[in-house]
Order: sequence, then structure tokens, then C-alpha cells
Amino acid sequence: MKTITLAIALLISTSAIAQPYIGLSVHNSGVGAQLGILAESIDVALAIKAPLTKVDVPTIVSLTVGKQFLLTQREEDNYSFTISAGAAFTSVKDFTAYNADPTGQTGIATVTSTSIIYGLQVGKDAYLGRVFISANYCKGMYYGLGMRIFFNRN
Repeated sequence: MKTITLAIALLISTSAIAQPYIGLSVHNSGVGAQLGILAESIDVALAIKAPLTKVDVPTIVSLTVGKQFLLTQREEDNYSFTISAGAAFTSVKDFTAYNADPTGQTGIATVTSTSIIYGLQVGKDAYLGRVFISANYCKGMYYGLGMRIFFNRN
């Protein structure tokens, strides 16, 4: 809870020099949400990707930094390309011991680890933010669609 409060305070305090945003997405194995700041062409995001139905797919919490490139130079309705990398904390259920025990008394283990996450995103400005197509790699490929809503449109 402290992390979320700190992230919201950071978004509010930087709104004069940056564009804070929230984002929601659907991807090939579940859903995602993100809080971020876009300052000039630097994108900093705290994100979570969670599976909806697959138990063998990890939940990923990541902090990434990226560089945004505008593909068009219009006042409105721009297209952009963002490349990013960062640190990810992953958590997944391991059913190996549980499935091997015929009595069912062995518990399900949670395996956690840290790794690097890489991302590519192609976006188009929309009414309140940006619609995007994304691809990420962290212990597997994740691709999907999403929308970022900016609090402060410059």
C-alpha cells in the first residue's frame, strides 16, 4: 500500500513538468495495469501483468524506463514508438510437488524471482491518451492492446 501511495504522490508532484498516466491492457495470457510518467520523450512506468486463467504463467510487477520516438510531428494525433527495459519481480505457482504426492498433503509452492523485462510499444494518440499495441519479454513473450489515460495533456 505504501508503494501505491508513493507512486500516486510522485505522479501528482511531477504533473507540472511531465504527463502522468494510468494504463490498462489485455495481453495474450491475462490483463495488465500501469502507472507512469511521460516527461519529454522519457517514459517511466510501474506495471503489473497478471494471468486470468493460466496458473503456470507468472504474475509480473515491473519498473521500466523507456525512450519514446514520435513517428509524426503533428500538434495532435501523433503516432509513437517506445522501447523500454527494466527490472521485474515474478511470482508463479509450482504444482510439481503437489502433483507428485498421491495423498495431496504437499502444498503448492510459490516461486519468486527477479529478472529483466524488455518492451516495445507502438501507440496512437487518442481523445484522453494513447491507444497502443505492445510486446514484452520477461520469462516469455507477452503481447496485447491497451490504453493510457493522461492526467495532464500538454
